[in-house]
Amino acid sequence: MEHQWLSPFDAAALASESALILRDLDRLDEALTQAEEAITLRETGRARSLALSRITLVDIHLRRGDLDAAVRTSRRRTRRFGS
Repeated sequence: MEHQWLSPFDAAALASESALILRDLDRLDEALTQAEEAITLRETGRARSLALSRITLVDIHLRRGDLDAAVRTSRRRTRRFGS
């Protein structure tokens, strides 16, 4: 029996999890690449997962010391969801 709340572990999920792990390992350039890939793969559908991926991307930009990129990413995210 398939549940609505159960989502498949796809390429976007792998990229998102990889971004989190690489961020935690302080491999920020690699984490940035994976976070951007997760967002690209999630541009359509799965709004919650897309929002969480964008939050991860903002965090990575901040850890890299790139405040401008963090602000740009944050503004894009909030416009997308109407906030």
